[in-house]
Amino acid sequence: MRSSPGSPSESSLRRSTPPQPGPSTYTRAPKGKACLNCRRRKLKCDCARPVCSQCVRYGRERDCEYTDKHQLSRTEMLEETIATLQAKLQELEHTEDGNSPPVGIGHAQYWGSGVPGRSSPRASQSPRPSGYAAPTFDESRALLDAFLPYCTDVGFFLNPNRFLHWLCPRLSPTSQDVLGNQPVIIPEQTSPLIWAAFAWGATFTDEPDLKQHAELYASKAIQLLCTTSPSNGSDLSRPTVLHFIQSEVLVATYLLNSGEFVQARQHISSAASIVWTYGLHKIRSHPIHDPSLMRSIPSSDAATALPPPTDSVEEGERISALWQVYILDKTWSAVLGKPGMLNDGVSPLSCIDTPWPLAVEQYVEGPVPPDYGVSGRTLHKFLYESQAFQPVARLPTLALRAQAAALLDRALFLSSSCALDPTLRAFHSTEFDGMEALLNRFILFLNNLWDSQAQHSTEWARNITITQCIARLATMQLHFAWFEDDIKSATKVMNACKAIIDHIQLLPPLHLRHIDPLLPVMLTSVAQVCCNEQLRMQNPTMYKRQLLTCNHPFWLEHAVAEVGNWIAVINGDSNLSAIQRETVRSFLSALMMSNSPVNIPLESV
Repeated sequence: MRSSPGSPSESSLRRSTPPQPGPSTYTRAPKGKACLNCRRRKLKCDCARPVCSQCVRYGRERDCEYTDKHQLSRTEMLEETIATLQAKLQELEHTEDGNSPPVGIGHAQYWGSGVPGRSSPRASQSPRPSGYAAPTFDESRALLDAFLPYCTDVGFFLNPNRFLHWLCPRLSPTSQDVLGNQPVIIPEQTSPLIWAAFAWGATFTDEPDLKQHAELYASKAIQLLCTTSPSNGSDLSRPTVLHFIQSEVLVATYLLNSGEFVQARQHISSAASIVWTYGLHKIRSHPIHDPSLMRSIPSSDAATALPPPTDSVEEGERISALWQVYILDKTWSAVLGKPGMLNDGVSPLSCIDTPWPLAVEQYVEGPVPPDYGVSGRTLHKFLYESQAFQPVARLPTLALRAQAAALLDRALFLSSSCALDPTLRAFHSTEFDGMEALLNRFILFLNNLWDSQAQHSTEWARNITITQCIARLATMQLHFAWFEDDIKSATKVMNACKAIIDHIQLLPPLHLRHIDPLLPVMLTSVAQVCCNEQLRMQNPTMYKRQLLTCNHPFWLEHAVAEVGNWIAVINGDSNLSAIQRETVRSFLSALMMSNSPVNIPLESV
């Protein structure tokens, strides 16, 4: 009687025992049912599972595997992978010879059908072999189709058409991939951006089979960003440096949306470092010859100098890269209570001279006017020279967002400086009043811009709403240090909260499904202020200043509950929204307690 093949002692004994000669008692297996090892060695197989007797006898248990009609074996999967890689290698060699046909994604002029006579099936209709991390060609199309409509909400600044022109050849299906269910081959040196886009596409999509891989794609992007560097690229301007900055921005926003604030700050810092190192803060700036610089390493400038842009589109991408990193740095530094990393300095070497970004269409239509933005000191003029703020209706949403971020950063500086040392408020009184006036003019311009747009796209509406909320948050930040003591500051903070609620009410709920992750944090700040004021009304003798007569207790409690409902809709099931939703629930719980004063924590995150 044969012992069980699964026994370790028996299995090891058989490996060390040579095969015994003699007549075989095995019966031949039905045709096509033998294990792959017996087929190759032309042995009679008894089809015992999980390991047949012949493989146990010859000590080849690891080689014993079966193939079913609807399932590939491990060996067959490996062989298929090798064939796919060889076909891809031949295709790449063919591409280098300049003879490859044009390829084209859902955006038909780029994707095309890939294979003649093939439609664009849903990703879930093209099952892929198990064990592959990379998406299939059809899954790649679905991921990018989900990513591009919301890409600007998560910090995408590259020209979309040029991005697709660069991306599509790297996601071409092989000639053998007729069904589109084979994994695409992504070059390692260019993959951080592709994986980051896949991660956000998986976050935005409604396909459960794709959504479950979002963390996997983000982890792959993070891994490659940690092991590669822009300096390794052969062409620093097209597209390595910009693509690395874009990868860092997308990964940082993804981590912020996941509630991973420490890791996100690391990637924001990396993006800011690349921006400074390659001089993107000095675009269209006059060359500086500072005789005070020792320049102990003369070759350092040449090593980090980008060649001139090939056209206005590339110049626009460089300008937009700086301001997108600036927005990400300043807004999240403010809400997290951390110092910023991309600061406008007084020195000619550290001040930001890059002009405000223009609309994508302006860069595509033709060359940028040679005198645009050549005067430099862009942020300094906007914040300190009142005549420099000249509202232009055609100014793109990215430029307006950057201006709002600059106002928020300056408001945080003035508020924190005066709060830590009250004697400084009189010293900064002129600057404080000028900052408030600039904020009011900027907010008025945004409101007029919204009213003047009879019909606007959903992307424009989402971006302008976020910009309006950031400007209102700057007002709250400017006066928040005196919210407990001064009735005027408290009134301005409360009016800013009401304005943020009004802005969100103008957006349809569908617009909140995929939006900037900063919004739930700003809404939590609104709920915090409303809750504190409601508790003050319940215990008026416990606080210094008088109550705000413009507030009704029912409205305040209703505002906190409504904010919680909005956060539950924003960005689906993201970890950040879940964190903020729990914070708002704690506010509501405090309001439902007894009339005894409850100290609500001031941190929103």
